[in-house]
Amino acid sequence: MTTVEVRIPPQIARQFGAQRWESVEADTVAAMTAALDGRFPGMAAQLLEPDGRLRGWINIFIDERDVRSLDGMETRLRSGLKVYIVPAIAGGRPTLHDES
Repeated sequence: MTTVEVRIPPQIARQFGAQRWESVEADTVAAMTAALDGRFPGMAAQLLEPDGRLRGWINIFIDERDVRSLDGMETRLRSGLKVYIVPAIAGGRPTLHDES
């Protein structure tokens, strides 16, 4: 089995009592989320749609590449990788083009 380090966003880590970095054994991204859910029941529901796809506001990066641009949840993992779970961020101030 492959061991990877997973960076969990602070809001999700706090909700489940997880550390910011968790080591899990998994060969694919899907197995990684299942392993996290086994350790922290309910975490997968925060990350995944009911059909197993990543929720729209959750991104998972491996070596700075979004798993959606790889093989999605079936992306293979190898030992020593650092995997980052990153929630989408929205907000800011709208720009007014005509301030006259």
